[in-house]
Amino acid sequence: MMIRVTAVFLASIFAFGGTVSSAQDLEAVIDWSRWDAILHETVIDGRVDYGAIAADPGFTATVADIANADLTGHDRESLLAFSINAYNVLAVKGILDGHSPASSFGKLRFFYRDTYTVAGEELSLHAFEKEHIRTLEEPRIHYAIVCASASCPPLRSEAYVPQKLDEQLDDNARRFLNDSSKNSYDLDLRVARVSKIFKWFSEDFETAAGTVQRYIASFVDDEEVAAALREDRLELRYLKYNWSLNGVKSSP
Repeated sequence: MMIRVTAVFLASIFAFGGTVSSAQDLEAVIDWSRWDAILHETVIDGRVDYGAIAADPGFTATVADIANADLTGHDRESLLAFSINAYNVLAVKGILDGHSPASSFGKLRFFYRDTYTVAGEELSLHAFEKEHIRTLEEPRIHYAIVCASASCPPLRSEAYVPQKLDEQLDDNARRFLNDSSKNSYDLDLRVARVSKIFKWFSEDFETAAGTVQRYIASFVDDEEVAAALREDRLELRYLKYNWSLNGVKSSP
């Protein structure tokens, strides 16, 4: 699936204070090698060792890199990779700061009240996602940004990089939509039990494919199920979201 350049993308760059590059050189906004190494060491099958991340000085350095990033002149893939990585880093920081979306008050603080510096701008996670990441009009972000909860898509054990972003996002989508613990499909009952992500962000998927079912269909491996979804023949039922932590806070 090719990533499209849109007018909304241009507006989002200017909101971050950047300009459009004349060459699509796919250069990373910042060096993600530290974050990549941390993910390789601390994330196994989506389970996160938060204690090990806290002990790694590279994490603090990565947070500083995000704060001081210069987004000027970068292409869309580079901005998407930066934004996804930055969101995931800052969600981890929220957990390490002792906060959690597990309760109603916790969600308010975790997503809305706590702010972080992103390329010189103070943003909550909610504002970062809504005002910057979603405006890039890439629905596959919803399989990539991870709010530290069990029902979220799993955190990848590698950083996102612009050179292979399309491949990484497609892989996330297929893994998430074919994981029966996250989404399941019953042709006999004509029911699809899917993540609440598809309810909360239905507009993003409908804009891309017309309906949520048709968007899901493009990543489902079972061709019979995919055909039913393409024809909107299944009833969507949304699974209860599990906000418990997607890992452990302390290393053994």
